[in-house]
Amino acid sequence: MAVKNMKESALVVLEQRKLIDEAQAKAGERFRRIWEALGGAGAGSFDYSREPVDGGGPRSALSDRQIQAGIDLADCRRVLGIGYDVMVKVAGEGRAVSDLAQSKNLQRAYIEMLKQGLTALAVHFGYENNGKLRKSA
Repeated sequence: MAVKNMKESALVVLEQRKLIDEAQAKAGERFRRIWEALGGAGAGSFDYSREPVDGGGPRSALSDRQIQAGIDLADCRRVLGIGYDVMVKVAGEGRAVSDLAQSKNLQRAYIEMLKQGLTALAVHFGYENNGKLRKSA
């Protein structure tokens, strides 16, 4: 048995309310991991004011993980199109949909856009095949 924080992210809340399925939740979590690998808002700039430590060698501006995350995030942006901003705010930053808009109609529109984006990412990441392939047993 594992304990799960129900308020940990907006995606967990949407999954618990059965508004998104397991594949969509996994796609959202993977998007969040990619987003966090870049430090949340992309790669930070190099701090030239810091003195290098003796024996440490030159510092790299970006790690290999950050470079790969940047490539993956660019792929996500291509897949999501205009829904990328909503995905960043909800899945990446962990904001609630109710924080994005006061109007219930606009909140429903954001949730629908988020669900469509999560479905597209689930297909892109291979968590869901969208009925194109037979699922193996």
